[in-house]
Amino acid sequence: MTPTTTTTPAVVCRRCNAWPCTCPDGITVICGDTRRVLADLTPGQFDLIATDPPYSSGGQFRGDRAQPTSAKYNRAEYEYRPDFAGDSRDQRTYLLWSELWLGDCLRLAAPGCALAVFTDWRQLSTVTDAIQVAGWVFRGLAIWDKVQTRPQKGWFRQDSEFIVLGSAGPLDRSTKEGAKVSPGIFRHFPNPNKRRHPTEKPVPLMADIIGTSPNFQNILDPFAGAGSTGRAAKDLGRKATLVEISPEFADLAADGLRQDVLLPTPTPTTGEKDAPRLF
Repeated sequence: MTPTTTTTPAVVCRRCNAWPCTCPDGITVICGDTRRVLADLTPGQFDLIATDPPYSSGGQFRGDRAQPTSAKYNRAEYEYRPDFAGDSRDQRTYLLWSELWLGDCLRLAAPGCALAVFTDWRQLSTVTDAIQVAGWVFRGLAIWDKVQTRPQKGWFRQDSEFIVLGSAGPLDRSTKEGAKVSPGIFRHFPNPNKRRHPTEKPVPLMADIIGTSPNFQNILDPFAGAGSTGRAAKDLGRKATLVEISPEFADLAADGLRQDVLLPTPTPTTGEKDAPRLF
């Protein structure tokens, strides 16, 4: 009698432990190296790629960039957040690596798919080059205003990060009902005391990006971190696939999807100069 063997799929959802994913909310969490995982996904299925890849910056010199991410990005001594991978590349290898994963994403993009990639001022020109080399159409920038950052006397606050925008060919603007005119500047407080990831993006910020168009129904985040993109997608009733290389962060992303609704309703705070607000 021939023994029966079972093979584990190369891709498995971290939440339901199945493939294809059977999660009823349509949010898939995959733990694995992004390039290997993306190679196993069905081409042409995503309407929006929204992601926050490692910046490989965090310092002026190579030695600064090579520090553990817990040393570069955790400001308070009492904070513990796991390190994340891929944050120590030099400029040339960062450009090459970005071209590769952006090319992988383009293969998975539906016609007219939108692209939103976070970066900082150090890597901004590198990312704008990389998306074009990978085959995306460069469509400008949006800005995340973090509201409060550490002051630098005699110099300017570095209180913004950039969102590089692109599309897979002409943008899909077929659905007008429910479409928004989103601002070029999103103003959201990062709330560092409640972050689960050293560079976590606020859920309301990701909801603003995803909610720009009703065409963004199926979203891919190839560098999911603690899962802000997935949480925002769930709150808006959209589908999403999250890929995260760290098992610890993949579990945090899966755990953050347990509640039915997480997005808060913002309430204006009178008299606080730096109070965060949603546009």
